[in-house]
Amino acid sequence: TTVQTSLSGLKVTEASANELLAQTQATLDTARDGHDTVAGRLGVVQAEHDAVDTAISARTATHAAITHIAELRQRANAEATRVGFANPDAATAAIVTDDELDRLQHTVDHLAGLDKNINVVLHDADVVAAASQPPVDLTAARTAVANAQVGRDATLTVVNGIESQLAAVQRCADVVADADTQGGALRQRHQVVHGLAQLAGGNQAGGASGVRMSLTNYVLSARLTEVTDAASTRLAAMTDGRYTLLQTDESGHGARQGGLGIEVRDTYAPERTRSTQSLSGGESFAASLALALGLADVVAAESGGVSMETLFIDEGFGTLDDEALNGVLDILDSLRSGGRTVGVVSHVATMKERITTHVQVVGGPQGSHIRQ
Repeated sequence: TTVQTSLSGLKVTEASANELLAQTQATLDTARDGHDTVAGRLGVVQAEHDAVDTAISARTATHAAITHIAELRQRANAEATRVGFANPDAATAAIVTDDELDRLQHTVDHLAGLDKNINVVLHDADVVAAASQPPVDLTAARTAVANAQVGRDATLTVVNGIESQLAAVQRCADVVADADTQGGALRQRHQVVHGLAQLAGGNQAGGASGVRMSLTNYVLSARLTEVTDAASTRLAAMTDGRYTLLQTDESGHGARQGGLGIEVRDTYAPERTRSTQSLSGGESFAASLALALGLADVVAAESGGVSMETLFIDEGFGTLDDEALNGVLDILDSLRSGGRTVGVVSHVATMKERITTHVQVVGGPQGSHIRQ
């Protein structure tokens, strides 16, 4: 503003000086106008002496003004250069209005606020610690970003597929809900029939004991009781009264249903029963033979007295001790004395002595043949 004021004053002074100079020049021209000789001019000069003195004074003032203007220009140039302008004209062009100045001040204040916030962030402990870390591998970072974008696209594809599936499932759920609403009576009937089927199939516990037993096993367990009763008579005779067999309703291992289990009662330990798997080899053979004979007795009784006339027993006698073997042979003799034919496959010498009728299979170069 000071420079502008100085420039304005200089321009006014320069204009006044120029005007005074023009007036003086006009006065001089007037002084010699129309006089071709010196004598003529001298006459006029004397008359215009005062006008000349005035012109001289004006010229002196003009030169002083010009000198002052030059000084002011020099000062203006220096001041403009000091504040960063090339010349006073550039400074004049840079003058802004009050509105523009207010806008610029608002911008400055905003930038100052940003600068303050930036300084706060730059002095944050985490930022300072991050700045001390080595530079980031931009290539690896860009690769990671690209891979992440690919993963994101794949995830979006999966998500879209899941959303489609969810929509389909929701539609199915709506259909099921409608069907469920419409099928109330049918569902109640199904629950009754399904419960009966589960109970008959032995897939749920029933009865006072809570044993899982199918209807088929329930019927067969009754028959098995008859078989074990008949077999116990045979087994007791074979084992000198030590062992008898019992049908049990207990479920087997895992999900096996109950009703067809067999346990052994040992008179040596009458307080409890034990599994048939605890029997020795000879005892197991005797128990199996007793069951086979008991089954034959039950079948004969159920078929109106028609008996099974022929019985074949495969090898297994070698597992019996002498006492057990004699008990088994006594049973077989009782069967044979009742009119049954009993065939025994064995290599035990005692069997050969007790059983006089033999059928031997003899091998030879031409093949095997039977010899009685």
